[in-house]
Amino acid sequence: MGLVFWLSIAAVFFAYVGYPAALAAAGFVSGDDNFPEMGGVANWPSVSVILTVFNEEKIIAEKIGNFLACKYPGTSELVIVSDGSTDGTGEIIRRFEGERIRLIANRERRGKDPVLADAVRNSVGEIMVFTDVGAMFAENALAELIRPFANPDVGLVTGVARYTGARSAGLYRRYEDWIKSLEANLGVLSGALGPMYAIRRSAWRPKELALFNDFTDPILVALEGKNATLAARAVCRQNRSDDEHWARQVRNVACAAAVLFHFLPRLIAARRWKLIFVLISHKLLRWLTVPFMVLLVAAAWIERDSGGLYRATLGLTAAYLTAAAAGFFAARMGRSSTLRIAYDFLAMNVAALVGLVRYARGEVPTVWQPRGL
Repeated sequence: MGLVFWLSIAAVFFAYVGYPAALAAAGFVSGDDNFPEMGGVANWPSVSVILTVFNEEKIIAEKIGNFLACKYPGTSELVIVSDGSTDGTGEIIRRFEGERIRLIANRERRGKDPVLADAVRNSVGEIMVFTDVGAMFAENALAELIRPFANPDVGLVTGVARYTGARSAGLYRRYEDWIKSLEANLGVLSGALGPMYAIRRSAWRPKELALFNDFTDPILVALEGKNATLAARAVCRQNRSDDEHWARQVRNVACAAAVLFHFLPRLIAARRWKLIFVLISHKLLRWLTVPFMVLLVAAAWIERDSGGLYRATLGLTAAYLTAAAAGFFAARMGRSSTLRIAYDFLAMNVAALVGLVRYARGEVPTVWQPRGL
């Protein structure tokens, strides 16, 4: 069991410390300051911002206003798919319809990702930007998101999100952005930011798997021989509650696992080793954190009479679980506590394991619920 103990430690350590350290040590420094300039207005590509919605009458007008307020030097349009909405969403959008705002109204609900192909076919921009209804772009976000496309080798650019109303989601997002800023210097990404990312029309491909397009597109871009990068100054703001974080993590992992195992054989055949390394290190190893930790503790218990290290591991595990429990109760009582970090880390990884189990059982969701339901 000693080998199991050390292999489990190595797997968890590499996933959270060794992997980003390896990227940083190799000289992949974060930032987007070296992108070439677009030049004059005529050099900025046309942009189609694509949005799918279901029963979003409370916020759709704000989202459209946010798009119209964005300062972009080139031409831009907003194509909205109302996917079987049964409230006043469609009527509100029709008030704004014109040269820059277009509506596609589906009578029946088909799910977010399947209807994106309809929006793509009905859009005209050289660059397509995918977003969520609750993601509000900073005034310069659209221009910053498109700027890296001045490099013809870039096929996909992701922005960054700042969350309000969810401390755990904000901390996790900042960690993810840091990791992706390191990955971007390899020209690959472990995933794009669903609320705001852009892709060249020439690099976009219809999906073989009708889900989780922000995880699929970076893979397809890599298979097309294009690079993916991160624009750190392209910022959107989104309101999320900690109560939604568990369900979101479960769904995201279930969908991402389906995509990863679907495309892994093709990535191997195409010898996209950099992306394979990134996906295994950033995604799969982290999803398996709980199983690795269970193996670690089990091995330490079996070997507890063989040395102080094993007993110390059991003691640290007990202390961590106590801290996580205290963080859980602090969260339920609405109190701020640094122990909340211990609980959030445990909950996030348990949710990831649940997501993997749901993928293995074939329970991968393909439609979404409107916010607040």
